[in-house]
Amino acid sequence: LKEILKRYKFSSKESKWLLKLDHMMGSKTENLKLTLHFQGKDHTLAWYVSNCAQNGEQFDLADLETILTFERKVFPVTGRDLQQEGIQPGPNLGKELKRRETKWVLEAY
Repeated sequence: LKEILKRYKFSSKESKWLLKLDHMMGSKTENLKLTLHFQGKDHTLAWYVSNCAQNGEQFDLADLETILTFERKVFPVTGRDLQQEGIQPGPNLGKELKRRETKWVLEAY
């Protein structure tokens, strides 16, 4: 993919978009809303359609409606909030923030 992007002179924005989608391809999701929240509507739609096509599956209309009507919410907790709780900056803070955001997504949507 990187060679194709170079050869056909895709813009940096287009290249990043396609590389992110390429990274998503082949992965399964346990929760469509988690994928939507963390990957975004455009990437999730492209990933969903591509996966269905590759696997010879029909689209689930409920999934498509979920994707097309999705509005991302802003996670109300920041790293600074966790630091105020006594969690030191570093990898553990990032992991805890991601854990809390994942839990929040499952409850908020």
